[in-house]
Amino acid sequence: MVIYNIISAFNFTDCLILFTFSFLAYVFQFYYEYFTRPNKLPGPLPLPFIECGYLYTGNIRQLFESLHKKYGDLCEFYLAGSRRILISRPDYVEKILAPSSKDTTFLIKFPYSEGLEELGIAGKGVAANYDIKSWKFNRQFFNQAVFTPNFNNEAVKWINVLAQELEGYWKSLANLKLPNGNLQNYKNEWQLEIDIQQWARRFTTDMIVILVTGERPYSMASYYNVHSPEKIILPNTLIEDSEKFVQSSTDYHFGFTYFIYFSSFLRHYMPFIRNKIKYLLKNRDYLFETLDMIIKKRRKEIEMIPVGAGLRPDMLTSLIVINTERDTNNVKITGNDILRPMTDVEIRVNLLDALIGGIATGSINKILCN
Repeated sequence: MVIYNIISAFNFTDCLILFTFSFLAYVFQFYYEYFTRPNKLPGPLPLPFIECGYLYTGNIRQLFESLHKKYGDLCEFYLAGSRRILISRPDYVEKILAPSSKDTTFLIKFPYSEGLEELGIAGKGVAANYDIKSWKFNRQFFNQAVFTPNFNNEAVKWINVLAQELEGYWKSLANLKLPNGNLQNYKNEWQLEIDIQQWARRFTTDMIVILVTGERPYSMASYYNVHSPEKIILPNTLIEDSEKFVQSSTDYHFGFTYFIYFSSFLRHYMPFIRNKIKYLLKNRDYLFETLDMIIKKRRKEIEMIPVGAGLRPDMLTSLIVINTERDTNNVKITGNDILRPMTDVEIRVNLLDALIGGIATGSINKILCN
């Protein structure tokens, strides 16, 4: 009742004065903390509420290049309530990138953020895992899955298979442009103008998905069908729409920046950012559903195989059988960690780490514009 009487006594002028005073107090505190920060580095001046968000246009690489050009090899900027240091010299980051599971000084590539929680990857997998115990568990079995001789042999085999398949698609497209439509008359004297980046993305997608899941996505064949009137039938394809999957993986990778560098308020209420977040969350759901379907399908296939029989050498199968009666590696985790199989969520995030690392990083010049 007392509080209600106090609030009722306020008129419009009083409310305006209170709002102005609160705003000025926030601005004063904001800049006081900024100008008294320890270990100052050169960088752009942050603004209240949006910090350095006014510099971000949707391309994180462009932002980093502009900061490096203006402020040098070592600079700082503020986003999502955190001070972030940009390092642009290779000799500064050698220790950070050193592959060691014992020295965790520079373990965290992404600091904890509620944005990554919303994206569904915080504390899981390898790439964005802030939990050291969980990271060590996932890192050990991620490495175990990809560093086996059988896995490497598969990689060499599929490079040759897919390279020959790619050449066949190019020859077929070149044949369509010949006057007589007969490539046999031209032997090795054929020419074709192509967008090599697009084909390279599909080649990489086919390669990575095969090694990770053991099945064909037929991304190159799907892209060939886009350009050729003579369509190729895609038998037993792992992903129904591989073109959509390629685009979705790329967008998921580049969407990280929105969840890392923007606060929840800006992500969900800032007009320019809000629409992108809605798309990225919908895209996340599509990727998660697709990967969950693949995991469940493989689990059923493994259950039908007798214990002790040979299994596929792909990463997905290795992650599913870890610490089960079918696991032939007998690798134990150091310390007091409990030996247990991986959950479907952990497998999904590890698959994402592998797929995004292989597929999306081949498209570093792409700007998310949906």
